Amino acid sequence: MPAIVQVPSILAAARSAIEILLRFKGIDVVLYPVKGVPVPKPGGGHDFATPTPRDAQQFALSKTNAFDGIEFSSNDEGMSRKRAYVMTGRYDAEIAIGDTFSDDEADYTVDTVDQTSGFKTQATVTGFLKV
Repeated sequence: MPAIVQVPSILAAARSAIEILLRFKGIDVVLYPVKGVPVPKPGGGHDFATPTPRDAQQFALSKTNAFDGIEFSSNDEGMSRKRAYVMTGRYDAEIAIGDTFSDDEADYTVDTVDQTSGFKTQATVTGFLKV
């Protein structure tokens, strides 16, 4: 945690700023973990149960300039459109790399998570557009 946010009054102010951001730009997001709980199989090994979605949380989702546009695949003659986003949420958000969520515009996958600031959670997300 940066030294400046170890001061209780500054930490409280920074967390309040995130609350204001979420009040103006926040959307409810239900994240789905990449894997469920391991279930043992007879003879060893395990499968994974269907992941239980996390409770709805508020995040501000902001598009960045990276990955904006169309990508073509020579393997299957397919096309994908993806964009990079940054999600900002409360410092104690329950989120992990590989989590997914969807809205009307895209299917999203969490690529990185940073909760080291003490006042916010920030994650980079790739959105695969549904168009």
